[in-house]
Amino acid sequence: MEQKKYTKKKLSDFEKVILKLRQKALEEMGVIRDNSIDDAANTDSMARDSNYAYHMADVGTDAQER
Repeated sequence: MEQKKYTKKKLSDFEKVILKLRQKALEEMGVIRDNSIDDAANTDSMARDSNYAYHMADVGTDAQER
């Protein structure tokens, strides 16, 4: 079976799509990085909340212990 070759135009179109997706992914990673830095700076609020269980299994265990 003969393999079809892509035209230069088609390859250029693929490249544009890939570069747009790459840029979007980089922007999203930047937002995640910035949010994680902000969260790390707010460790005091996380320490206060750590006394509470958020997972349903933990909530059930805590309720049983009481």
